Amino acid sequence: MKPDLPLSSPAAQPPLGPLDLSGSLRSSPALRYGWRALVAVTWASMAIFGVYIAVYYGGAIPAGEPRDWNAVLPRLYVPGERWGSVAIGAHFLAGSMLLAMGPAQLITGRRGTTPRLHRWMGRVYVAAAAIAGLGGTLYIALLGTVGGTPMNVGFGLYGVLMVVAAVETFRHARARQLARHRAWAIRLVALAVGSWLYRMDYGLWLKLAHGIGHHSRTFDGPFDAFMAFFFYVPNLAVAEALIRAGNTPPSRRTRRVLTPLVIVAAALIALATWLFTASYWAPHIVARIAAL
Repeated sequence: MKPDLPLSSPAAQPPLGPLDLSGSLRSSPALRYGWRALVAVTWASMAIFGVYIAVYYGGAIPAGEPRDWNAVLPRLYVPGERWGSVAIGAHFLAGSMLLAMGPAQLITGRRGTTPRLHRWMGRVYVAAAAIAGLGGTLYIALLGTVGGTPMNVGFGLYGVLMVVAAVETFRHARARQLARHRAWAIRLVALAVGSWLYRMDYGLWLKLAHGIGHHSRTFDGPFDAFMAFFFYVPNLAVAEALIRAGNTPPSRRTRRVLTPLVIVAAALIALATWLFTASYWAPHIVARIAAL
């Protein structure tokens, strides 16, 4: 294996990432604009959700209402369990930062953009990812999850993978192994969007499938066990496909399949975001701010 070239060498520059569509999707305007729409609505949705997490969950502490953490997922706050509360609180705070910063990191990491900004944001990002992963994993080790063994295993593995991806992203950046750094960064972002996708998947499933799969309030139904892994495993599969594809233009057949899928995905995320924001996120943000 050849050693990595110095950072100043053009050959050492990392391949363009999946958010830079000028190369791999140039030949398909419909797919290119559909992908841009998907990225835009996803980023907007994650940003709104990140604000909701920071304001509603973070604001519960100064408001003296830590039990509000249990409004959606029971047993996040357990009275008397100080370290469990600290761990899940750190997970919330760091996770909200990840949601807002992830797409920006991929964009600023493109060749010829803003390397200094990318490096400083990257340090914050990998630190937040490590804190989110460690906080969630520590909480599970101390208190377990409401959903029992399937959720413990699924969420615990998610936390471990988050920490591993954060460490590897930082390690390869420090070693100037830029192609490997970018690959791990893509994996890290794919994992970081999991908390947002968990809500999106549940919301769309409840609206479109009317609860098929026996979801329970204690999150121990068949669909709940499935969701304990589904919110991040497919993301990693997509990330691996993007990493391996690099800048290779998709075939005509692939473009024909991807174009409607990307457009439908963008429309569904836009619809789900509007429903969540109008009925849940925005009212809770406003109510929390008014109560402080």
